[in-house]
Amino acid sequence: ARVLLLESLHDLGGVGTLGCISTYYHGNRGGFTSEVTEALYALSGQDPSFNPNRWNAFHKAEWFRREIVKAGGSIWYHALVSGASKSGERIGGVIVNTPWGRGVVRAGCVIDATGNADVAAAAGADCRVVSDADLAIQGTGLPSRPFLPATHNTDYTFVDDCDLFDTTRAFVVARRRFKDQFEIAPIVDSRERRQIVGDVTVTPVDVYAGHTWSDAVCLSRSNFDSHGFTVHPLFHALPPDRVSLDAWLPLRALLPKGLSGLLVTGLALSGQRDVMPVYRMQPDIQNHAYAAGLAAVMALGRKGEVRRIDVRDLQRRLVAIGILPQTALLHRDSPPAPRSVLRTAATGPLDIHAELAALLSDPEASRLLLRQRFSSETDPELRLRCARLLAVIGDATGSELLIQTLRDASWDEGWNYRGMGQFGRSSSPLDDLVQLLALARVGKAKNVVLDKIQQLGPDPDFSHVRAVAVFCETFPDAEFAEALAAVLAQPAFGHHAWSSIEAELANIPESPVDTTTRNAALRELYLARALLRCGDRQGLAASRLSRYAEDVRG
Repeated sequence: ARVLLLESLHDLGGVGTLGCISTYYHGNRGGFTSEVTEALYALSGQDPSFNPNRWNAFHKAEWFRREIVKAGGSIWYHALVSGASKSGERIGGVIVNTPWGRGVVRAGCVIDATGNADVAAAAGADCRVVSDADLAIQGTGLPSRPFLPATHNTDYTFVDDCDLFDTTRAFVVARRRFKDQFEIAPIVDSRERRQIVGDVTVTPVDVYAGHTWSDAVCLSRSNFDSHGFTVHPLFHALPPDRVSLDAWLPLRALLPKGLSGLLVTGLALSGQRDVMPVYRMQPDIQNHAYAAGLAAVMALGRKGEVRRIDVRDLQRRLVAIGILPQTALLHRDSPPAPRSVLRTAATGPLDIHAELAALLSDPEASRLLLRQRFSSETDPELRLRCARLLAVIGDATGSELLIQTLRDASWDEGWNYRGMGQFGRSSSPLDDLVQLLALARVGKAKNVVLDKIQQLGPDPDFSHVRAVAVFCETFPDAEFAEALAAVLAQPAFGHHAWSSIEAELANIPESPVDTTTRNAALRELYLARALLRCGDRQGLAASRLSRYAEDVRG
């Protein structure tokens, strides 16, 4: 096969080289990743101090280049893809812009490794856009680049990689932030980007339930290093922890629904946003990208139709190089959990992720079991857990208990936005109660939630604001508008939008992992949006949101 790599930058490797995150935090280090590690050890001159979890970014980029050229491939640097060549549902190439002009590159199979689904989106694929509903996005960095190769991991902003103005803004701010450093990275270190809607979408429930897939191409490994807050309903019943998890990645999660001749890798794969920390570690992206390349070569014998390749043959090759264990050859798509498993989980302590995931994988079958447990349970804590899990699946059976628990509680310690080092809970137990009542559509909790809004105080934690905002948006009401307006009018919520680059440059904190500016903006945004949906008061929400509509942060 003839291979052409189109690289937008001047060197290869992306975030792991030019992005200066030249260290592994987590991930499955076997397979192709182990080949990379062995090569870097050789390039180091077999230095006794060589650390397999860190690397010289120049060495890694150069090794990638050598391997591609040695295999007969070609590389075009400073080549930007701006469109796709398409006939019906079939992708036949890309439109590319280079220093020598613009043209079409035709291909038997295309791999979109932009990490942002750029080719897929240009071809009309259905995509999930970052933060299109929940205002949730993993924290972003753009680091300085030291003169001598070294890692520099940052997390101090949000960036929408789809927005040219936003990425430009990020570079301008980074140059001011690191004005005394040698250089800045030429790539934004984002952890969450636009994603495809694939033939399969992986979720936290799949990971915790140990879901297997007949077409697995990678065994990923990480914990929920979320760099922000979670939104999946499961985590309102039981927040994520720091336990390492194995997660199978199906080939179908790399295939945009409705398109052929195209694979999509990296952060743009088809997954619910909260599950991405388990799949986005560099060792795993290297391994599943290798699998995508191999699948693309095999597809050339099928007129570029990846869905028609012999998946077992692909998997045997991946087993041979260590990306997959042999057991993957025996896997089928996991069926719904057997009734006996659901029954055991429903009668258990309800504080184990795997058992909760099993129940959520078949919510209708679990509903009756949980209702029975709720009606017979005498232990107060277990009864409350049961009510919470019922609410996660949209069942209001335990709503009276949830309302009473909320009524009896005072505001607890909340959570303010944290990017770097964020593990575990991103909402308080009381926050979870409020959001669970919204999930279960329990509108009769209105008066209790109204009381909680009035008790927020002058400077509440972000998670408290988010919780009541979600409930108010679920049940818009004029009384909520009055209460929300009173909170939004307080000084702590005032004017955190930046309508110009000068405004952001005047507010650059010293820390490269700062969260204060993002926390302030998120609080104001959530509250203003909820107020607008509840009817607004004297144009307060509209005026605040109009400022954010002009905010330089995309």
